[in-house]
Amino acid sequence: MEEYRSTVTTFDPNEAFEGVENDRLLDACGIIPMFFFTAIQEGPETAKELHSALCREYGFGDYVWEGAEVNEKGTYVAGNDEDPDLEPYMSMVNGPLALYIYQYGIIGVTGPDGTIVSRMD
Repeated sequence: MEEYRSTVTTFDPNEAFEGVENDRLLDACGIIPMFFFTAIQEGPETAKELHSALCREYGFGDYVWEGAEVNEKGTYVAGNDEDPDLEPYMSMVNGPLALYIYQYGIIGVTGPDGTIVSRMD
């Protein structure tokens, strides 16, 4: 990483959880935000590097969901007719890298090299 960058954390970035307090959204994210804060200290510059660092923190594998994506608003799009789109509980942005946290422990990692969707439940 070239220089220190601040992380901008936004609860309910798409205003999809009206009336839900931020502390409830944080609780729903579990310890994934802590994984991000630790992983970002490694200095990742791409989505792949950030995802790898997150997986090391998580410690239980790195199952990547093929066909799933995160659109420009941060909405999770499953890429199939069976699963609904999901709005993020939280976004965490550090320079060109972003982590979106959704229901069911689903995460989206975006960066200059693209998007990786995974699960950390």
